[in-house]
Amino acid sequence: MIGKYVFLAMGLAIVAGCGLQPSRDRSASPTVSFAETYAAAEAALAKAAASRNVWSKTEGLLQQSKIANDEGRKEDAIQLANEARMQAELALTQAISQEKDWQENVLF
Repeated sequence: MIGKYVFLAMGLAIVAGCGLQPSRDRSASPTVSFAETYAAAEAALAKAAASRNVWSKTEGLLQQSKIANDEGRKEDAIQLANEARMQAELALTQAISQEKDWQENVLF
């Protein structure tokens, strides 16, 4: 049971830490292409969907990343796609954890 709370605390720390990243020089070109980042996010989202655990904001972030890319905001597009990928991966981790530990959460 304590492991569940540790997992939740770690997930929240990761999500909170993403907003605290130092600002980057936006004039520098990204080293990873948007297409690669978007494809990785889509693949992670498909895995989360297969586990029937997609977080409510993830698909919207992916859609926003595509719009940002279409508008020429490559850095923003990559950042949004990375956020969507991270959320999808955390959702999958959550689904696996819940599937494994559900019996501890049921009151008998």
